Amino acid sequence: MPLHALHGIPVVLLARLPEQTPINLVDVGAHDGDFTFGIACWCGLNKSVMVEPLPHKAAGLRERFRDPHYQVFECALAATPGKAVLLVNEMEATSSLLHLPRELPEVAQLQLGQERRIECTQRTLDSVLAEAGLDRIDLLKIDVQGAEHLVLAGAKATLARTRIVWTECAFKTIYDGASTFSELYTTLNQAGFQLMDLSPAWRGPTGELLQVDALFVRP
Repeated sequence: MPLHALHGIPVVLLARLPEQTPINLVDVGAHDGDFTFGIACWCGLNKSVMVEPLPHKAAGLRERFRDPHYQVFECALAATPGKAVLLVNEMEATSSLLHLPRELPEVAQLQLGQERRIECTQRTLDSVLAEAGLDRIDLLKIDVQGAEHLVLAGAKATLARTRIVWTECAFKTIYDGASTFSELYTTLNQAGFQLMDLSPAWRGPTGELLQVDALFVRP
């Protein structure tokens, strides 16, 4: 039977996850939890760790996912622990640790609104997963609006026990100081992962491909 996208999760990822075979999932940038929900519907979850820095989104995740197999951590992720300033846009899915310049033609059609700042806890992914007690990660998803390199910088131990990484990558720097596809490819390749597929995620007003979701797999 042909495989179809489920809850917005592309086929290229679902094909790597046997149906009804529960996995351990780490969802970084969980937002509303739709990615975690989709994976749970497809293959099931032994354990899921969701990381989300926006307080009301983290509260919503705790309300939506009450099963004890789900854990929600309200924090931003980077190379070192401390405090971070999260830059929140009216279109909350574009919020990031990095500034998104309003004058760029690539974002002209987005309803960004006025940028506001909130302080949040900053942790490393390694420390979060040590607290969660998750020793094997079948799937690590990262969607943090240009700050993917900061997440990976604090995830060396995590990557060593991860099978699949599904991460947003940008071909053009939109956020100030954001990571690019080549940087993420080098980091993950050196950590032992192979790039297996790409799924288009965002195009600019001219149709230019700006961002993709990239599938990296440990052989």
